[in-house]
Amino acid sequence: MIPFKNVTLADRPVIERFTLSGECENTALSFDNVWDGRHETNARYAIVEGMLVFRFETDGRFTYSMPLGRGNLRFALMQMMEDADTMRMSCRLSGLTEKDIDAVKTAMPGYYAFEEENGADCDVKKYRAVPLTNYTNSIFFNNEGMVPPP
Repeated sequence: MIPFKNVTLADRPVIERFTLSGECENTALSFDNVWDGRHETNARYAIVEGMLVFRFETDGRFTYSMPLGRGNLRFALMQMMEDADTMRMSCRLSGLTEKDIDAVKTAMPGYYAFEEENGADCDVKKYRAVPLTNYTNSIFFNNEGMVPPP
């Protein structure tokens, strides 16, 4: 299980090291926005494989952010999937950009389906990634526990 921590003011430098690097296009992941909504979403964070990951709770379900940073995306996603599995939930990603979708497809081909999120209040379209439950059209067919090589 990933050791997620509550977001505190002392964590600002750690979080901003990832969010202010110029690679994060999701303004919802800025420290100020996460800090403001931490009680409503039970926001927690962790550094996984050298990447920043947030976990939010909405309507009794957990949703993960796109991992931010220059670590190994495939391994970060695999650990996120294990974390979700230990809670008997699926590893849903939220707030993805089109660039994020390409990165997830490359790291985990055939694992996620992507859909546009409703209610986006900014100019950039946001998407969510939902794990496929029917693997017949993916590389997981007949071997659902297998994670594809990079």
